[in-house]
Amino acid sequence: IAYEDGESFAATCESFWSKWVDVSPSLSDNWGGYWTLNSFFLYYEGDPTDAQPFIDDMQSWKTSQEFSDLVTLSDTQYTSYWNARDEGASTDETGYDSFSIGSRLVPLDFVSNSPESAVALLKDLFNAGFYTFNYFLGGATAAVTATATSMHPSARDALWQIEVVGDNWEDMMDILRNALPDSGSGYNHGARNEPLWRDAFWGSNYDRLLEIKTQLDPNNTLNCWHCVGYEGEEINDDSDLEASAAARVALMPLIVAIAVLLLQVGRS
Repeated sequence: IAYEDGESFAATCESFWSKWVDVSPSLSDNWGGYWTLNSFFLYYEGDPTDAQPFIDDMQSWKTSQEFSDLVTLSDTQYTSYWNARDEGASTDETGYDSFSIGSRLVPLDFVSNSPESAVALLKDLFNAGFYTFNYFLGGATAAVTATATSMHPSARDALWQIEVVGDNWEDMMDILRNALPDSGSGYNHGARNEPLWRDAFWGSNYDRLLEIKTQLDPNNTLNCWHCVGYEGEEINDDSDLEASAAARVALMPLIVAIAVLLLQVGRS
Protein backbone atom coordinates (compact mmCIF):
# COMPACT_ATOMS: atom_id res chain seq x y z
CA ILE A 1 0.00 0.00 0.00
CA ALA A 2 1.68 3.19 -1.17
CA TYR A 3 1.56 6.46 0.75
CA GLU A 4 -0.09 9.40 -0.98
CA ASP A 5 -1.60 11.24 1.96
CA GLY A 6 -2.33 10.41 5.58
CA GLU A 7 -6.09 9.97 5.23
CA SER A 8 -6.11 7.61 2.23
CA PHE A 9 -3.14 5.63 3.54
CA ALA A 10 -4.69 5.11 6.98
CA ALA A 11 -8.08 4.13 5.53
CA THR A 12 -6.57 1.60 3.13
CA CYS A 13 -4.27 0.14 5.77
CA GLU A 14 -7.17 -0.34 8.18
CA SER A 15 -9.12 -2.15 5.50
CA PHE A 16 -6.05 -4.31 4.87
CA TRP A 17 -5.81 -5.21 8.57
CA SER A 18 -9.45 -6.25 8.63
CA LYS A 19 -8.91 -8.42 5.57
CA TRP A 20 -5.72 -9.97 6.95
CA VAL A 21 -7.36 -10.70 10.31
CA ASP A 22 -10.24 -12.34 8.46
CA VAL A 23 -8.25 -14.54 6.07
CA SER A 24 -4.96 -15.39 7.80
CA PRO A 25 -6.43 -17.88 10.33
CA SER A 26 -7.91 -20.00 7.54
CA LEU A 27 -4.96 -20.10 5.13
CA SER A 28 -3.51 -23.57 4.65
CA ASP A 29 -0.16 -24.67 6.05
CA ASN A 30 1.26 -24.30 2.53
CA TRP A 31 1.36 -20.54 3.13
CA GLY A 32 4.04 -18.69 5.09
CA GLY A 33 6.04 -15.51 4.96
CA TYR A 34 6.26 -11.97 6.24
CA TRP A 35 3.99 -8.97 6.58
CA THR A 36 3.93 -5.39 7.82
CA LEU A 37 1.15 -2.92 8.55
CA ASN A 38 0.93 -2.00 4.87
CA SER A 39 2.22 -5.05 2.99
CA PHE A 40 2.82 -8.76 2.93
CA PHE A 41 5.36 -11.06 1.26
CA LEU A 42 3.84 -14.52 1.27
CA TYR A 43 5.08 -17.81 -0.11
CA TYR A 44 3.00 -20.78 -1.19
CA GLU A 45 4.63 -24.20 -1.40
CA GLY A 46 2.69 -26.42 -3.76
CA ASP A 47 0.65 -26.31 -6.94
CA PRO A 48 0.23 -22.64 -8.00
CA THR A 49 -3.37 -23.29 -9.00
CA ASP A 50 -4.16 -24.08 -5.35
CA ALA A 51 -2.85 -20.64 -4.36
CA GLN A 52 -5.00 -18.86 -6.92
CA PRO A 53 -8.20 -18.57 -4.81
CA PHE A 54 -6.38 -16.47 -2.20
CA ILE A 55 -4.76 -14.34 -4.90
CA ASP A 56 -8.16 -13.79 -6.54
CA ASP A 57 -9.68 -12.93 -3.16
CA MET A 58 -7.03 -10.28 -2.55
CA GLN A 59 -7.55 -8.92 -6.05
CA SER A 60 -11.26 -8.55 -5.30
CA TRP A 61 -10.38 -6.75 -2.06
CA LYS A 62 -8.12 -4.35 -3.97
CA THR A 63 -10.85 -3.61 -6.51
CA SER A 64 -13.31 -2.80 -3.73
CA GLN A 65 -11.07 -0.17 -2.16
CA GLU A 66 -11.87 3.52 -2.45
CA PHE A 67 -8.18 4.22 -2.96
CA SER A 68 -7.42 1.09 -5.00
CA ASP A 69 -4.71 2.91 -6.98
CA LEU A 70 -2.55 2.82 -3.81
CA VAL A 71 -2.58 -0.98 -3.75
CA THR A 72 -0.18 -3.11 -5.79
CA LEU A 73 -0.61 -6.88 -6.02
CA SER A 74 1.76 -9.19 -7.86
CA ASP A 75 2.67 -12.86 -7.88
CA THR A 76 5.73 -14.67 -9.19
CA GLN A 77 6.52 -18.37 -9.54
CA TYR A 78 9.84 -19.84 -8.38
CA THR A 79 11.31 -23.31 -8.48
CA SER A 80 12.12 -23.23 -4.75
CA TYR A 81 12.36 -20.91 -1.74
CA TRP A 82 16.11 -20.81 -2.36
CA ASN A 83 15.39 -19.60 -5.88
CA ALA A 84 12.93 -17.02 -4.51
CA ARG A 85 15.70 -15.64 -2.29
CA ASP A 86 17.98 -15.21 -5.30
CA GLU A 87 19.97 -18.34 -4.38
CA GLY A 88 21.98 -16.59 -1.69
CA ALA A 89 23.16 -13.72 -3.86
CA SER A 90 22.53 -11.33 -0.97
CA THR A 91 21.64 -11.48 2.69
CA ASP A 92 20.87 -9.19 5.59
CA GLU A 93 23.56 -7.67 7.75
CA THR A 94 24.39 -9.79 10.78
CA GLY A 95 24.48 -6.84 13.14
CA TYR A 96 24.13 -3.11 13.54
CA ASP A 97 25.85 -0.50 15.70
CA SER A 98 22.46 0.59 17.01
CA PHE A 99 19.24 -1.33 16.52
CA SER A 100 16.26 -1.87 18.82
CA ILE A 101 13.62 -4.54 18.40
CA GLY A 102 11.02 -6.39 20.45
CA SER A 103 8.33 -8.91 19.64
CA ARG A 104 5.24 -10.78 20.78
CA LEU A 105 3.66 -14.03 19.63
CA VAL A 106 0.01 -13.55 18.69
CA PRO A 107 -2.19 -16.61 19.35
CA LEU A 108 -4.42 -18.01 16.64
CA ASP A 109 -7.36 -17.90 19.06
CA PHE A 110 -6.84 -14.17 19.67
CA VAL A 111 -7.11 -13.42 15.94
CA SER A 112 -9.93 -15.91 15.26
CA ASN A 113 -12.10 -15.28 18.31
CA SER A 114 -11.47 -11.57 18.81
CA PRO A 115 -11.07 -10.09 15.32
CA GLU A 116 -12.10 -6.61 16.49
CA SER A 117 -9.39 -6.70 19.16
CA ALA A 118 -6.82 -7.89 16.63
CA VAL A 119 -7.63 -5.03 14.26
CA ALA A 120 -7.57 -2.57 17.18
CA LEU A 121 -4.12 -3.86 18.18
CA LEU A 122 -2.76 -3.25 14.69
CA LYS A 123 -4.32 0.22 14.65
CA ASP A 124 -2.73 1.07 18.01
CA LEU A 125 0.68 -0.02 16.68
CA PHE A 126 0.12 2.04 13.53
CA ASN A 127 -0.62 5.16 15.58
CA ALA A 128 2.19 4.56 18.08
CA GLY A 129 5.05 4.16 15.64
CA PHE A 130 3.98 2.16 12.57
CA TYR A 131 7.20 0.25 11.92
CA THR A 132 6.82 -3.50 12.26
CA PHE A 133 8.16 -6.58 10.51
CA ASN A 134 6.09 -9.67 11.20
CA TYR A 135 6.01 -13.42 10.61
CA PHE A 136 3.07 -15.50 9.46
CA LEU A 137 3.40 -18.67 11.57
CA GLY A 138 1.72 -22.02 12.11
CA GLY A 139 2.31 -25.18 10.12
CA ALA A 140 4.63 -27.84 11.52
CA THR A 141 5.48 -25.71 14.55
CA ALA A 142 1.95 -26.13 15.85
CA ALA A 143 2.22 -29.94 15.69
CA VAL A 144 4.83 -30.06 18.50
CA THR A 145 3.71 -30.17 22.14
CA ALA A 146 4.35 -27.18 24.38
CA THR A 147 6.92 -28.94 26.58
CA ALA A 148 8.77 -30.91 23.89
CA THR A 149 11.54 -28.31 23.44
CA SER A 150 12.80 -25.11 25.05
CA MET A 151 10.59 -22.87 22.91
CA HIS A 152 7.95 -20.78 24.64
CA PRO A 153 4.63 -22.69 24.66
CA SER A 154 2.99 -19.68 22.98
CA ALA A 155 5.00 -20.44 19.84
CA ARG A 156 2.98 -23.63 19.35
CA ASP A 157 -0.37 -21.90 18.92
CA ALA A 158 0.80 -18.59 17.46
CA LEU A 159 -0.51 -17.32 14.13
CA TRP A 160 1.70 -14.24 13.96
CA GLN A 161 4.88 -12.89 15.46
CA ILE A 162 4.78 -9.09 15.56
CA GLU A 163 8.15 -7.34 15.74
CA VAL A 164 8.36 -3.63 16.48
CA VAL A 165 11.25 -1.38 15.50
CA GLY A 166 11.98 2.31 15.13
CA ASP A 167 12.21 5.23 17.54
CA ASN A 168 8.96 4.36 19.33
CA TRP A 169 9.59 0.63 19.70
CA GLU A 170 9.33 0.69 23.50
CA ASP A 171 5.88 2.35 23.39
CA MET A 172 4.82 -0.23 20.84
CA MET A 173 6.14 -3.04 23.06
CA ASP A 174 4.00 -1.75 25.93
CA ILE A 175 0.97 -1.97 23.63
CA LEU A 176 1.80 -5.57 22.72
CA ARG A 177 2.41 -6.61 26.35
CA ASN A 178 -0.87 -5.07 27.48
CA ALA A 179 -2.86 -6.63 24.65
CA LEU A 180 -1.26 -10.08 25.02
CA PRO A 181 -0.36 -10.46 28.70
CA ASP A 182 -0.25 -14.26 28.62
CA SER A 183 1.80 -14.62 25.44
CA GLY A 184 5.55 -14.72 24.92
CA SER A 185 8.31 -13.19 22.86
CA GLY A 186 9.99 -14.55 19.78
CA TYR A 187 13.41 -15.30 21.27
CA ASN A 188 15.39 -14.34 18.20
CA HIS A 189 13.71 -10.92 18.20
CA GLY A 190 13.36 -10.40 21.95
CA ALA A 191 13.59 -6.95 23.52
CA ARG A 192 17.01 -6.51 25.12
CA ASN A 193 15.37 -4.95 28.18
CA GLU A 194 12.42 -7.35 28.43
CA PRO A 195 11.25 -6.81 32.03
CA LEU A 196 9.80 -10.27 32.78
CA TRP A 197 12.20 -12.05 30.47
CA ARG A 198 11.92 -15.52 32.01
CA ASP A 199 8.18 -15.59 31.34
CA ALA A 200 8.49 -13.80 28.01
CA PHE A 201 11.19 -16.06 26.55
CA TRP A 202 10.38 -19.47 28.04
CA GLY A 203 7.10 -19.30 29.94
CA SER A 204 6.21 -22.45 31.83
CA ASN A 205 9.27 -24.24 30.40
CA TYR A 206 11.71 -22.07 32.35
CA ASP A 207 11.86 -24.07 35.62
CA ARG A 208 12.52 -27.30 33.74
CA LEU A 209 15.23 -25.66 31.66
CA LEU A 210 16.82 -24.09 34.75
CA GLU A 211 16.98 -27.51 36.42
CA ILE A 212 18.82 -28.91 33.39
CA LYS A 213 21.15 -25.89 33.31
CA THR A 214 21.97 -26.29 37.02
CA GLN A 215 22.81 -29.95 36.55
CA LEU A 216 25.10 -29.34 33.59
CA ASP A 217 26.61 -26.03 34.73
CA PRO A 218 26.42 -25.93 38.55
CA ASN A 219 28.80 -22.94 38.79
CA ASN A 220 26.89 -20.98 36.14
CA THR A 221 30.04 -20.55 34.08
CA LEU A 222 27.95 -20.03 30.96
CA ASN A 223 26.19 -16.91 32.22
CA CYS A 224 24.90 -14.86 29.30
CA TRP A 225 22.44 -11.98 29.08
CA HIS A 226 18.88 -13.17 29.77
CA CYS A 227 19.76 -16.80 29.04
CA VAL A 228 18.40 -19.57 31.25
CA GLY A 229 20.01 -19.10 34.66
CA TYR A 230 21.24 -15.56 33.97
CA GLU A 231 22.57 -13.81 37.08
CA GLY A 232 23.58 -10.14 37.06
CA GLU A 233 22.38 -6.59 36.66
CA GLU A 234 19.14 -5.78 34.90
CA ILE A 235 18.70 -3.09 32.27
CA ASN A 236 15.32 -1.34 32.50
CA ASP A 237 15.59 1.10 29.60
CA ASP A 238 17.99 2.46 27.00
CA SER A 239 19.50 5.02 29.40
CA ASP A 240 20.45 2.20 31.77
CA LEU A 241 21.87 0.26 28.86
CA GLU A 242 24.01 3.19 27.74
CA ALA A 243 25.25 3.77 31.29
CA SER A 244 26.14 0.09 31.68
CA ALA A 245 27.98 0.06 28.36
CA ALA A 246 29.89 3.23 29.32
CA ALA A 247 30.88 1.67 32.63
CA ARG A 248 32.22 -1.44 30.89
CA VAL A 249 34.20 0.70 28.44
CA ALA A 250 35.63 2.73 31.36
CA LEU A 251 36.79 -0.50 33.03
CA MET A 252 38.61 -1.78 29.97
CA PRO A 253 41.94 0.05 30.57
CA LEU A 254 41.98 -1.23 34.16
CA ILE A 255 41.24 -4.79 33.03
CA VAL A 256 43.98 -4.61 30.40
CA ALA A 257 46.45 -3.18 32.95
CA ILE A 258 45.68 -5.99 35.41
CA ALA A 259 46.06 -8.58 32.67
CA VAL A 260 49.44 -7.17 31.65
CA LEU A 261 50.56 -7.08 35.30
CA LEU A 262 49.56 -10.70 35.84
CA LEU A 263 51.35 -11.69 32.66
CA GLN A 264 54.53 -9.94 33.81
CA VAL A 265 54.31 -11.53 37.28
CA GLY A 266 53.83 -14.91 35.67
CA ARG A 267 56.94 -14.48 33.55
CA SER A 268 59.03 -13.34 36.50
